[in-house]
Amino acid sequence: MLLAASCVAGFAQSASPSSTSKLNAQQKTREGQETGPTKPPTPSRPQIENVPANKQNGPPIWSNWALVLVAALTALAAIKTLRAIEDQVVEMRNTGKQTDKLIRENIAQSTSLERSVAESARFAAAMEGVAKSLEITAEASQQAAIASQQSITNLRQQMRAWLTVIIGNGIPQPRDKNLRFEASPLILNSGLTPARNVRHRIKSGIFPIPLPDDFDQSVTAENEAGGNLIGAHRNAQMISVVDDYVPDGEVEDIKAAKGRGVYAWGIVTYEDVFGETHTTTFCQQLTYLPDGKLWVSYIPGRNDAD
Repeated sequence: MLLAASCVAGFAQSASPSSTSKLNAQQKTREGQETGPTKPPTPSRPQIENVPANKQNGPPIWSNWALVLVAALTALAAIKTLRAIEDQVVEMRNTGKQTDKLIRENIAQSTSLERSVAESARFAAAMEGVAKSLEITAEASQQAAIASQQSITNLRQQMRAWLTVIIGNGIPQPRDKNLRFEASPLILNSGLTPARNVRHRIKSGIFPIPLPDDFDQSVTAENEAGGNLIGAHRNAQMISVVDDYVPDGEVEDIKAAKGRGVYAWGIVTYEDVFGETHTTTFCQQLTYLPDGKLWVSYIPGRNDAD
């Protein structure tokens, strides 16, 4: 705009001499008409010289129009430039608005992210509490399961069959009847349920009193018998006869357990109602009393049951 104004001002200055001469001539004509008729001016040398001067003023008029055209084009270019600048300003303003919008959105996202982090932290804390609670619950459940299993085990122990070997009967060696020393202990079920598939192995013999520590209590499988069932609080008898006769002069000492005595030992195997297999081992020393009764001693460390 400033450039266009300067161009127009220059054009006005260049065109002012001719316009001023014309105005002066018109003014003189008007003054002549008002004062009355005058004598025609005599030709003079200066007027003849003015003709070429008027001819010389013609060409500057076309140059002035060219200047006007250039100024107009320059003004249009300036206007376009100004509009481009205004468009850039508008675009920059819009870009600034978009930037402000993006900043606001980023701030909102940051705020939302902070809230999400806070929510995640609270959720993690809550889950930690739940995990601890579950851990406590799991531990309590495990303890309850252990207690329940222990209760079941205790119940089985109370309800199962328990076989023990107790005093039964015994026969001394009456030589006149061709009988040898014999031991007949009893298998007693002291449990609350039957014992199934009851099998026993038993041996008897004459050994020193007390029984030597290196005594072999094992019994071979060929001596196994039984396979029967013994109900609760019921018993079954076993029988074992010593292998050889003893001299008649030693019978009374053996019956009275003087120096040597009659021993019966063995193992009992059975199953309880829960399908578990159990064993009972025994070792007894028999003393025949004068009144015909039998006294039985259990050898320490050689009687056991599971």
